[in-house]
Amino acid sequence: MKNRAALVLGLAGTLALYRFYKRVLSLHRNGTYPLATNTLADKLRTILSMMAATFFAPVLLLCRRAEAPRLVYKATAANLATLERCPSLHKYTECFFLGHPFLQTMYMLVMDVWCRFTTPIHKRQTITTPDGGTIGLHWRSDSTTVKKGAPVVVVCPGFCEDSCDYPPYCITEPLVRAGWHVVVYIRRGLSGLPLSTAKPFCLRGYDDFSDVLHQLRAEYPESPLFGVGLSTGAAIVQRYLETTGEHSLLTAGCSFDSGVDWEGNFTWLLEKHPLVVTAYLLKRFKATINLNPEAVAEHDKLAERGDVAAVNWKAVHEAATAHDFFESYHGQFYEHEGTYLQSASPSPTDQAKVGVPLLTMQSESDFIIEHEARVAHTEAAKKNENIIVCICHGGGHTMRCEGWTGSSLWMGQASREFFEAHSK
Repeated sequence: MKNRAALVLGLAGTLALYRFYKRVLSLHRNGTYPLATNTLADKLRTILSMMAATFFAPVLLLCRRAEAPRLVYKATAANLATLERCPSLHKYTECFFLGHPFLQTMYMLVMDVWCRFTTPIHKRQTITTPDGGTIGLHWRSDSTTVKKGAPVVVVCPGFCEDSCDYPPYCITEPLVRAGWHVVVYIRRGLSGLPLSTAKPFCLRGYDDFSDVLHQLRAEYPESPLFGVGLSTGAAIVQRYLETTGEHSLLTAGCSFDSGVDWEGNFTWLLEKHPLVVTAYLLKRFKATINLNPEAVAEHDKLAERGDVAAVNWKAVHEAATAHDFFESYHGQFYEHEGTYLQSASPSPTDQAKVGVPLLTMQSESDFIIEHEARVAHTEAAKKNENIIVCICHGGGHTMRCEGWTGSSLWMGQASREFFEAHSK
């Protein structure tokens, strides 16, 4: 009798835990209750749902099935033909043991370490911009083994991603295997690139990116150029496409998990995940300045002569929020109306100016980007025939883990298929 009661209680507890896990993710994915880690209750809820996802992994393996991502687009003949050539956009099967977005993020951090030791970079080169800044190109492909006229893909990673980190690897690897020229664009001061001037990159600035594309076009005049952006890198690719319209040097572009409102997104991120901002992002932002004292000293000399605007470096180092940091540092180098983050955010009508094919990828499980971003992207796709939006139910921020091993090459495969549909 006792064994039967224990069995009943165990089954009831297991069922309750499973329903809790499904409800937490459901409320998160529809934007009703975003995953958060700012209060003790939030932390416990997140930890418990992660434990439940791990506990039910065998069940999820047996019950898993592919989802059909939500596609939003204008039903033109060109878009329908493109989607026929992109099978990955119609099927995504989330890895059974990485069904929780926080687990995918932890998995990404582990894989970052592995990728840094195993991802080959065949050439690292730097470009000096007209204002004396330094940007980089890290070539994943070996130019001696790739046909000169093969497509060229330039990848713009997220904020704190190196060219060898896992998300860029997942984008570049399928493209390298396809025999294409693949290069990762490194922004000023990122991925260990030294600052030759104190001027940082701009959140929505595309000038440096445009310089890269002009150099690639001159070097590969017969190759189609494609661009892929991750997170903030996606915002830069989109900004370039919005600004250049039909005159873009890019034949097509892919955007993964881009926000649309930096002011609101950093406020939301600080509220929901304060440690992500204060203990990770701000630390990485400030490290760039600490590692480049020569550039800071040279800027101060120029400021004393009145050649450039002075920067309050004490305020930069003491910034407690991303808003304070960007306003006191980036905001001193770029003209803007209102706050810097407001100025760096796209207007509601910007995506209407995209004049070449753009594939915008989003995940309903993204806990870094506000839910409203997905709404804005879908509305843009309904109005602009050049934009196709693909929203997965599962996945995470710049992660789409599939299969038995959690491979995220799905992102690169989807990009390759989309580019192949527009390579001729």
